Amino acid sequence: MSMNPFSWLGLLGRGLLPHACQLCRAPLDWPDAGVERFCLAGFFCPVCAKDLSILVPPFCGICGLPFEAGEGEHVCGHCLAHPPAFQMARAACHFEGNLMDIIHRLKYQGRTELAAPLGRMMAITFEQYFPVIPHRVLPVPMTDKALRKRGFNQAILLAKAFMDAMGWQSGSGPVLDVKSLVRLRDGLSQTGLGRTGRRANVRGAFGLRASVTGENIVLVDDVFTTGATVDACSRALVRAGALSVSVLTAGHRP
Repeated sequence: MSMNPFSWLGLLGRGLLPHACQLCRAPLDWPDAGVERFCLAGFFCPVCAKDLSILVPPFCGICGLPFEAGEGEHVCGHCLAHPPAFQMARAACHFEGNLMDIIHRLKYQGRTELAAPLGRMMAITFEQYFPVIPHRVLPVPMTDKALRKRGFNQAILLAKAFMDAMGWQSGSGPVLDVKSLVRLRDGLSQTGLGRTGRRANVRGAFGLRASVTGENIVLVDDVFTTGATVDACSRALVRAGALSVSVLTAGHRP
């Protein structure tokens, strides 16, 4: 699949574009229309956009773990030792620099408008690496406690922004399903836990309220860290009959 990143500006409407960078408040002056990240011109200045480190090969063919240049593409040791239930996972950017700042502002400062540029980058990632159009797009559900505290689920905002960027309006593409995948128990926060602790914390924590038999699913979340949460979600989906589960995130934590 191919995509022209310049077309993203048409999705926004000329009269709705902000006049300053949403990170540093500098003017949105993009003299070079050929820059790689022009799809972000309506949101960030060239300097802030350039700091977003786009994730490119080589990386693990399953979980998308970035490798050092020259390593070539292969399956990482963890995926070989503990094969995940999802078929593949890909992220738009490395979770560092301005991406960390953007996601922090989105989640903890209520800057929900920042979901839009992330959704556009995730759409480009989808076009580049995902071979199948899904039947459903499912955001990873939050714990009830976290949802009450934050007031919104950032994965839902990112999923909506991603689908808008893809042009998947109601009835013309995959279903955005925010209800079928549910948490059966809250558990502890994943923050601060290692890989083993994260896996144990979310084991059996998710279930389905609807049939997904024979469907291709894309799971959406903000950051891929160890993959424990999306793997637990994927196992629930596969048990419920999903044909395949793929994972799409804005960032991949080193």
